[in-house]
Amino acid sequence: MMRTSLLSFACVFACAAPAPRPEVVAIVGDRIDASSESPQDAGSYSENAKDRFERAEDLVRARDLDEARAQLVSLKTTFAYSKYAALAELRIADIDYANRSYTTAANEYSSFAHDHPTHASAPAALLRAATARCLAKDAGACNDNYDSGL
Repeated sequence: MMRTSLLSFACVFACAAPAPRPEVVAIVGDRIDASSESPQDAGSYSENAKDRFERAEDLVRARDLDEARAQLVSLKTTFAYSKYAALAELRIADIDYANRSYTTAANEYSSFAHDHPTHASAPAALLRAATARCLAKDAGACNDNYDSGL
């Protein structure tokens, strides 16, 4: 009986031991850079996302919308877990709206509102989606949005 107790104790102790920490891998350009940084070093992740978003915003202000859109799409995939990914989604829709790609913009605004229903900009995104559908001369969608109380 004593042997069973010791075996149970050893199993509990071994199972409770922390697993080895995996390496954090970052893809930089066309090479893979592996480091032993802890995933808890999230400050640099958020800072990098913020820097990329601000660079894209500078491009929008400079009216280089195609390059800004490309930067925002890249940011959205690279920093998917950052708050800037959601902001990038909105900005991509804004750029498509400014480029008069109203159907694409409407779909992106609707997707944003669906994917982020509690985001402060979700109601505005729905309104912008309805406006974009109307501007796309999609009268059926425009009437549907009006009838649904948007």
